Amino acid sequence: MENTLLAPLQLGAYALKNRVIMAPLTRSRATRPGDLSNELLATYYGQRASAGLIITEAVHVSENSVGYVGTPGMWSAEQVQSWQLVTAAVHAAGGRIFAQLFHTGRLSHPFFLKGQAPLAPSLVRAQAQVSILDYQNTLIQVQAGDVKEMTTEDILLVQKEFVQAADNAFAAGFDGVEIHAANGYLLEQFLNPHVNIRTDEYGGSVENRARLSLEITSAIVAKHGAGKVGIRFTPFGQLHDMTAYDEKTVRATYYYLAEELRKSGVAYLHLFNQAAFGTAEMPAGFFREIKRRFQGVLIVNGGYTIDSGSEAIENQEADAVAYGRYFIANPDLPTRIAQQLPLAEADAATFYTGGATGYIDYPSFAAAGPALELQN
Repeated sequence: MENTLLAPLQLGAYALKNRVIMAPLTRSRATRPGDLSNELLATYYGQRASAGLIITEAVHVSENSVGYVGTPGMWSAEQVQSWQLVTAAVHAAGGRIFAQLFHTGRLSHPFFLKGQAPLAPSLVRAQAQVSILDYQNTLIQVQAGDVKEMTTEDILLVQKEFVQAADNAFAAGFDGVEIHAANGYLLEQFLNPHVNIRTDEYGGSVENRARLSLEITSAIVAKHGAGKVGIRFTPFGQLHDMTAYDEKTVRATYYYLAEELRKSGVAYLHLFNQAAFGTAEMPAGFFREIKRRFQGVLIVNGGYTIDSGSEAIENQEADAVAYGRYFIANPDLPTRIAQQLPLAEADAATFYTGGATGYIDYPSFAAAGPALELQN
């Protein structure tokens, strides 16, 4: 009997060949200066085109959104041209690829912003570290910078930057975009009532805190169609100094988002369970309830094995499963699932080091041979 992960899936505008999604993975391989994609990225993503859908690493929507060294952007004509290498490689191999668009918000530093303070919903500085380059061009860890509370004009500008980045992604040949409203970045900062303490129309109530994510989504859908837009959330997440808040409010926030996004008809919701990374456990049945309220394609991510991923689909808790580390080390992951082949293990020491090592040198099973231990 075929594994349920390998069943086809209609996701928005696209018929996917399987439900094995490549999760967004920051790998710090962009070309500097310019925050450009390159041939290395094209090879990496092209190797993994057997995924039902590839979601790229997080891509900065503007110069004002940058908070990492080596992370690519989507605001300049040169960046758009550089991404065409990636989309061409994935399409040539028969794959589909969405660009994940994000703004780091308070998780940045004046180093990246021409001396300006990072933008944030409120004057609540992140108690988190960011990586910058010192005068010897060496990566060092420093405290995230003091922030600037966003004005209404700042918020409207960020919306325009997301829309322009989406326009650029489609110009670069992407099949769609994923809006990154997770992992403690700007859009989740607006969702969290401990980080967003505004008293205007973008703060306070669930509806107000969700407003920015929904307005950005609506604006992109209006230009490019709901079937080519997805969005990612991390309910109960605490990464990057996202202070936990009460379960009732978390549920109210994400139930509201699911219901509003159902009305917009977006291609999918993508939920990341951070419990696999040591944060709070996801309440039993939460994903199932989100799926019931959304009534569209739900992608889940976070600590799933092949067995638990297929069970999530069989039990109708999800429609597809996104894998990160498995795809790093197994570029032919769907083939390995189909043939019940052993899975290679990713080397965490090379996740962010740059270069080809630990990036494009993981072979397919056929090239590696059978001398691998199953990591399932």
